[in-house]
Amino acid sequence: MNRGLTGARSCCSEAENDHLKGSSDSTHWEIIAHGLGAARCRLGRIVGAWCQEWPEPCDKGSSNSANAYGTLRGAWLAQRSEKLQIQLKFLVMNLRIWSICLASLVGALSQRESTAASTRADLRVPISVWRVVKRESGPVNYYTLHSDSEPPYIRGNYHSPLETVVLGYQVPDDDRARVRSLHWKWRAVTLPEAGNECVKDKGDSAAVIYVSWRRFLRWYAVKYVWSSVGIKGSVCDKKSNPFMAQDTVILESGGPLDTWRDESIDLDAEFRKHFADNDPKSDVPDFMGVGLMTDGDQTHSNSVGDYADFYLSRR
Repeated sequence: MNRGLTGARSCCSEAENDHLKGSSDSTHWEIIAHGLGAARCRLGRIVGAWCQEWPEPCDKGSSNSANAYGTLRGAWLAQRSEKLQIQLKFLVMNLRIWSICLASLVGALSQRESTAASTRADLRVPISVWRVVKRESGPVNYYTLHSDSEPPYIRGNYHSPLETVVLGYQVPDDDRARVRSLHWKWRAVTLPEAGNECVKDKGDSAAVIYVSWRRFLRWYAVKYVWSSVGIKGSVCDKKSNPFMAQDTVILESGGPLDTWRDESIDLDAEFRKHFADNDPKSDVPDFMGVGLMTDGDQTHSNSVGDYADFYLSRR
């Protein structure tokens, strides 16, 4: 390294002296030649400075400035390549971090969508959750669960002179303002003799479904019946006082027996139809629950009905 630097300095001193000397008694071409020699020596001086920063290529015996420059340029390119490799590794690391963050974000969004979908899903009401409504029922429960059937169903098997029993399902608090419709299956197996909810003292049915709402202290209910002989579509036996209001609707009547029928009702529309004069802007109170009943106490006759596939659709 010292040898190259000393040689460059000596070369420059001689060239500069010649250039200065030639400026007084040399031809123009000689002056130009001396100037080029001085420039070449200045390049050598620069290369010598590079040798101080990168001694390895100079120690390998670079015989002239051109060879040293080429060697040093290769060293510079190698160092630059190393920096690029480091930057590339940093970029790859960042890409991996971003990919992990993106995967986490997609997972969170998918979970959120799944949660939202689950909150909108139907609220199934299995037959095992129904309970006797004690304040409306006699001491003998004549309902049985048929869990191994398809579909699983509840059978109401009334025999005179039993007292009427009502089963109920209470909607969870979080769903009372969210449910919009009720769906179920039912079938009449044995019709009570001359049962007709719209005729006094004949108000027995093979199957009954109650739906109920509550606003403060007042309850509202619609009673849907499978009548023996009543006119399908009739609305009768209306009751109203400061604490409750109830309408009865003959939803099915007569046969065929032992045949499942699917039913579906829009709860908001039914409330407005029966209790708000069909006002589409009327506020609908919270939906509280569903009841079912099979009875024959007024006609003193046997009555059998089945119930299955209850579910509530959320908004």
